[in-house]
Amino acid sequence: FEMWAPDVYATYSDAHKRIIAENALLDCLHSSDPTKIPFASIAANLGPQTVCYKHRDLKNKANGLCIIYVLGNFDYRRGGHVILHEAKLVVEMRPGDALFIPSAVISHETVPIFEGEERYSLVLYSAGGLFRWLDGG
Repeated sequence: FEMWAPDVYATYSDAHKRIIAENALLDCLHSSDPTKIPFASIAANLGPQTVCYKHRDLKNKANGLCIIYVLGNFDYRRGGHVILHEAKLVVEMRPGDALFIPSAVISHETVPIFEGEERYSLVLYSAGGLFRWLDGG
């Protein structure tokens, strides 16, 4: 994250540090070092066939990123791809892959997988309201 989007990473990391400086109980992802995971939230999609319909995550930071980690046992060449509509891209996602996307502004969905296969995802993100709250003092 820090290597590929250093300015966005710095914004998230600084916000995370400010929030937990006020109340360390608010950090549940990695309280010993907020720079390791500078996101405020994680969604564990435990399937066993995690796929999603076309949507945008409108409450996420509009000029931010989320990370989608894909896990499971499925044929990534036949299903489980992430479709990024405005970018006109279909991204083949193997188990263990991570994808950084601006999920608030790009419509995205997942191609279904086949019967008997398993696909899970972990999504790390921060709500845009946290940044507005910090900016407002």
